[in-house]
Amino acid sequence: MWKVAQDRLRQLRYQRVATSSVDDGDEISYSSELTLPVVGDAEFIQSKRNLRTLVTFAFSSLCLFTSVSWFLYRLRHQVTDERCPVLDAVKFEWTTFSDTFEPDVYSGYPSTASEKAWGALWDFGAFSVPVESLSGLNKSSSTGDFRLVDPKHGHGVGGLLEGAHQIHCLNLVRQFIYRDHWDYSQLPSFSGGEKTRRHHVDHCIATLRTVFTCLSDVTPYVLAESPADGKVKGRGLPHKCRVYQDMVNWVNDHSVFDSIE
Repeated sequence: MWKVAQDRLRQLRYQRVATSSVDDGDEISYSSELTLPVVGDAEFIQSKRNLRTLVTFAFSSLCLFTSVSWFLYRLRHQVTDERCPVLDAVKFEWTTFSDTFEPDVYSGYPSTASEKAWGALWDFGAFSVPVESLSGLNKSSSTGDFRLVDPKHGHGVGGLLEGAHQIHCLNLVRQFIYRDHWDYSQLPSFSGGEKTRRHHVDHCIATLRTVFTCLSDVTPYVLAESPADGKVKGRGLPHKCRVYQDMVNWVNDHSVFDSIE
């Protein structure tokens, strides 16, 4: 390209000033412009086209490389629950919630049986979460204050079932309601003074509120007229639910240490 530019410079020439005669014998002179090389020089135009094509190709390649790299990064680091180990145990069933209340072992004043039944819903050990799955669960590494699993159980981070934590919170609210009818003084959640206990309960209420708004069941709660008295009442429809006991069984089978250790 530089050689082409030099050749074009060599073509520049000055012309002599032209003259023209008029009737009175005087001469009027005018100056012509420099003679320049032809702008449409084929070789020069082709060089410009080649340069433009090269720049366009380089820019397009850079955009393509950036787009592909970003897509692969997002694909690898996408936050999802697909890497949760407990998903191996998840099964579904259709359940219609009861529109009427019938007392069961979970309701009423506390008893040895009710405390045991509630504990079986949430009080179990931790399982191992593979380190390589942490990035997909929005955790980039196993450094910091994570509880690491003993190498004999595989390399991983200790994890508890979030659903169990939520049931623990519901159970704590229940226990707080019946605290004057059962001795809960030995439980960690009831340690400290009244202010500390209320703080624990408020935390659990906030947790349950967050869970309910997060899951936001969209199943219609339809209204129907009762044939007995003609009153309009709500009626539940079937829900597709995870089989909770299957997940509890999986956690118990894969427990690597007690959650209270």
